[in-house]
Amino acid sequence: MAGFYRLVSFAFWILGLLTTVVLLVGRIVRPLRGMLEDHLEFRSLLWLAGVFFLVGGAKLIGRHDMIELFRSIGVGQWLRYVTGSLEVLGAVLLLVPRLSGLGALLLVGVMLGAVPTHLFVVGGSPLQAIILLIVTGVVAWGRRKRTMNILAGLR
Repeated sequence: MAGFYRLVSFAFWILGLLTTVVLLVGRIVRPLRGMLEDHLEFRSLLWLAGVFFLVGGAKLIGRHDMIELFRSIGVGQWLRYVTGSLEVLGAVLLLVPRLSGLGALLLVGVMLGAVPTHLFVVGGSPLQAIILLIVTGVVAWGRRKRTMNILAGLR
């Protein structure tokens, strides 16, 4: 089962990375506006949501490697539940077009905590967390007007 999880996870990473690169190149070159760009943007959001569903779900169901990771952080297992819940919630929000910017902003906050944790507490490579931080940051920035309208409506 662990081999299957790694294979699916690897496939999500490759697909998402390629889609994101194509999307960014498309935004820079700008010849393929409209339908193609919307399709690639949707695929990027779908990939991003899938990654956070997998990782957040692994934390929530108590996979052994996640339990050990949060044990090494030393704060307690409550942080695993909070982080996993935020990741799953952010993934759900990414799939709702009106709330995708808010979901990306939530996930940026989670990744802003994950990068220094990997660098200074856990050790190992923070590369995956940095990639997710960049991609969620791009989505949050691209959806900032919608997010500001939602937040302004809450006042």
